[in-house]
Amino acid sequence: QIHRRRISNETLRLPLQGECCVLMVVGGTLQIRGEPSGQPLGRGQTVLLPASLGSVELSGGSQTELLEIRIP
Repeated sequence: QIHRRRISNETLRLPLQGECCVLMVVGGTLQIRGEPSGQPLGRGQTVLLPASLGSVELSGGSQTELLEIRIP
């Protein structure tokens, strides 16, 4: 499944529900709470979130758009 999400100056809790998830930033910047590098992801960057994380918190700026791709 692929979902397009917009995050506007907010924090979003993303439950992984036992599935891996790929996030692709298509606009703005995305901060993943607990990201080891501490660096935000920018346009064109992609990250794989393993199912074992359980859930993650995402923060974005005023123009953050991303694609959320679930892998069962």
